[in-house]
Amino acid sequence: MLTETQPMRRARLGDRLQVTVRARRALADLLGTAGPHHLVVTWPAGVALLPAEFHRPGGHEAIVGHLARCPIYVDLRQVALWPERQAVLDVSSERRRPGRRPFFVLHDTDRRPGCIARPV
Repeated sequence: MLTETQPMRRARLGDRLQVTVRARRALADLLGTAGPHHLVVTWPAGVALLPAEFHRPGGHEAIVGHLARCPIYVDLRQVALWPERQAVLDVSSERRRPGRRPFFVLHDTDRRPGCIARPV
């Protein structure tokens, strides 16, 4: 666990993590009304959107980018286990309803050919 005096580590994933336009817009809309949040990526399988006051970064987590001023945290040990894997952050269209929070999902890029996304 990091203390308040320790700086948060930063890392880069290159083009290994991409984000769809739909996810970028959903996050920007949510943060405009819900306040500060953190995206916590469980590489390469999942993602959680947590209120900033409830997420305390672990010692192996690093910020790999920002979306709409929201930091994206990844555990660097997980990234090292799958050095060739790439993922796309998107919003599930199944749970997207007016007035409900978006449900963010992470897809292996091998399963999402042609997805319009760009690196974080």
